[in-house]
Amino acid sequence: MGSRGPQAVTGMIQRRFGSSRWDAPELGLVSDYVYHITAAPASGQHVLNILLQTIFVDPSHRNDPNGNQLRTGVYAKLPLEHDLCALKVPILLLFGDDDWMAHPTAARSVERWNLARKSDTDKTALPNNGDVEEKKEAPAKLLVVPGAGHHLYLDNPDFFSRAIGDWASSWTN
Repeated sequence: MGSRGPQAVTGMIQRRFGSSRWDAPELGLVSDYVYHITAAPASGQHVLNILLQTIFVDPSHRNDPNGNQLRTGVYAKLPLEHDLCALKVPILLLFGDDDWMAHPTAARSVERWNLARKSDTDKTALPNNGDVEEKKEAPAKLLVVPGAGHHLYLDNPDFFSRAIGDWASSWTN
């Protein structure tokens, strides 16, 4: 779009996210960011095609035999589920309720991660005095952000920030 590209992106950002969301300097920063990642060579998009599998679901077949709702979206070709099971850190998995990235197996993955952690020992010896203390579990949690697509932090910033803060504070206490 040549010299009209930045203006077109600014207009698109205003229409998509509303003109009252950001003041002029913030809108300029977001628009510049989106313009430059869009105008740059498409290396990231090529990687996404390698990592993700697109699934198209006929609207007349939205429910599978188990009653789960199926939706068009993308799935990881090689999911990180098994790699994440090995981590001993808390995991918060967030999706928007209208996210383009399909997440029908996310709840099952979170259950598996939590089961893998429970199989580890629950006690650890403290180095200073040899006492044994209960080790705080590092569970995984799935949270679907209401009123949000893929950009959770922009679509529902209050809910998103509160959810992250609540979850993080549960690990600092």
